[in-house]
Amino acid sequence: MKQQQNQRNKSGYKKLFEEERLRNKMLYNALFRDQKTVMFMLDPESLQIVDANQAAVDFYGYPYEKLIQMTVFQVNPWLGKNSLKHYVSLSLDGKQNVFCVRHK
Repeated sequence: MKQQQNQRNKSGYKKLFEEERLRNKMLYNALFRDQKTVMFMLDPESLQIVDANQAAVDFYGYPYEKLIQMTVFQVNPWLGKNSLKHYVSLSLDGKQNVFCVRHK
């Protein structure tokens, strides 16, 4: 009897987890993937692009799989390393999380 109850609890938790995962994916898509603004996410240590939205793919002209293997300096050579490291530092400190920089 207790084993059946545990199994039902696990099924319920799994269903809740899947529903929450779907909500998070929908929110992520709405805030990042589906935006018309060029956006990508960087690894703060290597400055490698770890994700990019379709607007970034279209703007830079690289396939998504190629873009996420590049560093930000490969797609934006006009961006100085010192200024980017400053932006990353501000972001990691929670002081600023959106940056506008020159592209192409």
